[in-house]
Amino acid sequence: MESTHLLYFKEIAEAESLTQAARALHISQPALSKSLANLEKELGRSLFNRVGGRLYLNSDGRALLEYANQIGAIMEQIQARFAQKEEAGESLSLYSIGNYFSFIMKNYFQYDTRALNLKLVPNAEISAALFSGDADVAIADDTYLQLDPKIGLKRIPILNEQLLLMVPHEHELAGRKSVELAELPQYQIMRLNTNFWIEELEEANHVKLNLPWSVDSTTWNYYWGSYMGEIPLCFDTSASFVTHSMIRARKRRCEIVKVLGHNTNRMLYLWYFEKNEQRLETFLNCVRTSFLQ
Repeated sequence: MESTHLLYFKEIAEAESLTQAARALHISQPALSKSLANLEKELGRSLFNRVGGRLYLNSDGRALLEYANQIGAIMEQIQARFAQKEEAGESLSLYSIGNYFSFIMKNYFQYDTRALNLKLVPNAEISAALFSGDADVAIADDTYLQLDPKIGLKRIPILNEQLLLMVPHEHELAGRKSVELAELPQYQIMRLNTNFWIEELEEANHVKLNLPWSVDSTTWNYYWGSYMGEIPLCFDTSASFVTHSMIRARKRRCEIVKVLGHNTNRMLYLWYFEKNEQRLETFLNCVRTSFLQ
C-alpha cells in the first residue's frame, strides 16, 4: 500500500468531498479519484458511503482512518528524529519524474556543498513528497501540481520535453518525421525503465503500447552500441541527454521520429515552497545555470 494513497484518503475523509480534497492537495480531481479507486481495489472494500454528492466514511473507512492516523503520527516522529535541515552539513532532497539529474550535477558542486539526495518517482507521488517535506524541491510538469500563492508554492520553467522514437534505418517507421502515438501499438518498442511518462501517455491517449522490454541506461548503451536490433526504443529528451553523444554517433545507424499525441510534449518545472527560498538560494542558482543557459 502506497503512503500517497493513505495521505489522499485522509484528506478525502476530512473534506468529505473529492473536489475540496483535490483543491487542498493541489492535484486534479480525476487523479484523486483514481487514487481512491486503487486503494479500495487493493483493500477489496468500499471505504465511503456516497450520499448527496458527499462522501461519508463507512465502518471500513473509519477503521482505516484510525490506522492511517497512527501511521501518520509514526512518520512524523521519524521525520522529527532524523531531521537535520537546520544543522550544519544538511542535505537537500530532489525528487524528479525523470532522469534529469545529470543537468544539475554537472554544475552542482560549483554552487553548493550540501549532500544532494536524488530520487526518481512517478508523477502522482510528487505532490505528496513536496507537501510532506520529503522533497525540498521537485522536477515535474503541472499534471498534479498547481501554482497557489496562498501556500507559497512556486515554480521555475526549466525544460520543454518532446517524446521521441529512435528507429534503425531498416525499420518501417524510418524516414518519417513524425508518428501518432495511436499508430504505435502494432510495433514492439523498447523503453527505458526510468521513463514513467509512458504509462501516463497510454492512459491519456487511450492506447496500450507493446512494450516487451524495459531496460536501464547501461543496457540501452550495450543494445545500441553492439546489437542495434530491429526494435525501436521509446524515450524522452531527458533520457537522451544522458546518451545524447550515442545518438549523434549513431546517426548513420538510426533515425529520430517525433511522437505526436495528447501530452507528448510537456513543460517541466522545478517546484518548491517560497518559505524555503533562502535556504535553497544556491541550489536555485545552480538550476538556472544548468537549465536556462
